[in-house]
This record gives sequence, structure tokens and C-alpha cells, in this order.
Amino acid sequence: MAFRGNSEKIGFLNNGNCLMSLEPISKFDPFLASHFEKFGNKGKGSTSYLSFQTYEQIIALMSDTVLQTIVKEIQIAKYFSIIVDSTPDVSHVHQLSFVIRYVDGKGFPQERFLGFLGNTGHKSEQLCDAVLSTLFLYQLNTDNLRGQSYDNASNMSWAYSGLQTRIKKICQFAEYAPCTAHSLNLIGTSTASSCLKACNLLRKLNSLQSAFLVIFWSNILERFNMISKKLQSINIDIITVVELYKSLIHYLIAIRNGKSFEKYEDLVKKNSHIRHLKNVAIDAPKTINEMLQFLKCKDLITVYPYIEITLRIFFSIPVTNCTSEHSFSVLKLIKSYLTSSMTQDRCSALAILCIESDITITLEFDETCGIEQLSICIRFLKDKNLHEEFIGFYTLKKFDAEFISKTILEACSHMKLDLNKCVG
Repeated sequence: MAFRGNSEKIGFLNNGNCLMSLEPISKFDPFLASHFEKFGNKGKGSTSYLSFQTYEQIIALMSDTVLQTIVKEIQIAKYFSIIVDSTPDVSHVHQLSFVIRYVDGKGFPQERFLGFLGNTGHKSEQLCDAVLSTLFLYQLNTDNLRGQSYDNASNMSWAYSGLQTRIKKICQFAEYAPCTAHSLNLIGTSTASSCLKACNLLRKLNSLQSAFLVIFWSNILERFNMISKKLQSINIDIITVVELYKSLIHYLIAIRNGKSFEKYEDLVKKNSHIRHLKNVAIDAPKTINEMLQFLKCKDLITVYPYIEITLRIFFSIPVTNCTSEHSFSVLKLIKSYLTSSMTQDRCSALAILCIESDITITLEFDETCGIEQLSICIRFLKDKNLHEEFIGFYTLKKFDAEFISKTILEACSHMKLDLNKCVG
């Protein structure tokens, strides 16, 4: 959203979305209306907290608070994985989307967006430096990195000098999982291109054979589409991916051989030392996620601590990078043709607030931003009557007496008050 307009004056047309939104609110808020009347159109050199620098700072503070919340959750979870993908924006700046996957305290997987990194380069060495610097910035220990997922590009997935190989040299436990959704799309594209009948389908629309091909391919593509949507889910794990792939293979073989599709057995077998959990639970867990939540709900983590850790590590390994690609849709909305000159920090901050909106709407920013405000009022005699006037709020970056006194002096100088006449 373009907050700024052609002017920054209250009551003027085209003064931007921010001031235009505050103007109707001031009609129902006496304090805001009084602030507009006193400081609204004083121009440069006077503190009004209505300029564009103010809401730019507010955006940065809000995004920093959301990031702090996410980083705390990751540090509590301990084990995490990274998901990285890149795309050019409208101004042809290379944007690297950085996503972290981890298991929260309730046993559910989370994939959180940490921001866009601009102009990181396309080489695997440059991408590796960007990833490591971001992990270092948020104080995330690479020793706890357990997985990585990228697309099938050579600079990402190459086994000799790709990004996944460079990360693995630093952290040997960071298992690489190529994006299964990309792999499925490549399989479907390769299958369609290798079938001569599918390639020449448009030429045979007038023949009776086309009716059979439409029915035949519609069933196959419907199954492909259904599996592709499941692969884009955050709650998916490697075993589920293997099952979906095998089910698709069996389905195609059954069609080719003229046999009906047979459902195959579940690949996950319960370990012998936790089989007795079936007798405890009404419904025994069937998936990795259900098993992890079962241990937490039944308070069995202290009984089976290593099993819980193993399940969290296993479930934190990503199998798709769809979350990073979803962030590209937000990037197109934020950085459009009209806002192509937006700075990198502002673009990343707005993307964090939008993508992680479930965290943004739950935070109380007055308490969590850690901003201390100094309220300054003055008392004076006018027409033999005592008056009290509010000067404004001033942000305290330090809490010592020297900084507070300096802030008061600056506020009085802005108001052109002579402190020599101050009596108390």
C-alpha cells in the first residue's frame, strides 16, 4: 500500500492513504483531533509524528516484534529446517525468500517467513553466504539445522557444489529433500511431452478417438492435481510423500494393465517398544503427526524423551518449498509497478506482517515493542488562570537521567520555551 501522497498536510486531497485514514478517525477521537489541530500542518522542523518517517518506523517495529516472536518459538523448538527460493520482482531485483520449518510446542509443524533478501546472487556460494548470515543474524545455531528443501535448479540441488552440498559440509545432519511438488510437475510434463498421442491431441479433436483420450487423460490429470495439492500442505511428511508417489504409480499401472487400483498397506510400522500405546489410546495414532501429538497430550514425553525428539526432527524436515513460493504472490501485491522504488527493508517488513498475519493480529504491540514513551506537559499562568497543556510523547531509547533530560531540552526547544523561566 502506498502510504504517502503528493502532500503531507491534513485536510488536503491526495495526502496519502495513511493521513486519509487518520482524518475520519480523528472525528471520533478527541485526542487525535486536538493533535491534528496543534501539529497537523506545521511543516518541516516541528515534531508532529505525522510524517512518513513515523509510520516507516512503526512498520519496522511491528515486523521486528513479529520476527522476535518467531525466533523465540524456533529457539524453544531447537531443531529446524530451511526452505529457500528466489524470484525477480517488478524492479528486476533478485529476491530470496527465507522460510524456517519447525515443530511448535503443541506438536504441529510451522513454516514461518523471515523475510526477503535482496540481490543475493545466483551462485551457490553467494546463496550459502546469504543463508548463513541470516541464521547468524537471528542467532539460530546451525548445529540444530536438520533439513533443507529447494527446487530442482542446479545451483540449489547439485550434488557436488550446489547449495545443499555447501550447507551439508557445515552441518552434516541437514538432510536435503528436493521439492516433491516440483518433481511431480516435472514428471507430468515429461509424461505428456513423451506421449505422441497427447502432443497431437488437438489434431484429432474431430475424431472418435479424441473422446476416449479426453476421458482417459482427465482421470489421470485429476489424480495428479489431487496429489499435487496434498504435496503443498505444511502438515505433510516424507512417509506421506512416498505413499502418495506409490499410490500414483499403482494407479497408472492398474490403468495400463486394465486392473483395478488396489490400496497398499501403510509403510509406517510401530516400534516394538511403543506398541503398548495402542492399549492406552482409544484411537491409536496412525501418522507421525498424530503420534507426536499423542505423546504430548498423554504427557508421555518424560517416559519416551528420545522418541519425542526423533519425531520432532523427522517432522521438521521439509519435503516441499511451496511456502516460499506462496510468498512470491505477496511480493507481487506489495511491490507493484507503482511502488517499484520501495526500499528492501520496507518490502521485507510489509511481507512479514502480511504473510505472518496470524501472529500480527495476536500481538499487543504497545507491550511487546518495548517502547517507552515520555509524556511532557507544561503548566503556566494565563489571564491569572492556571493552564496545563500537553506537549507530546517522546520515545525513550535509554533509561538514564542524562538521556531523559536531553529529551526534555529538545522538546522545549521545539516549543521555543525558555527554561530560565521554569520554576518547577
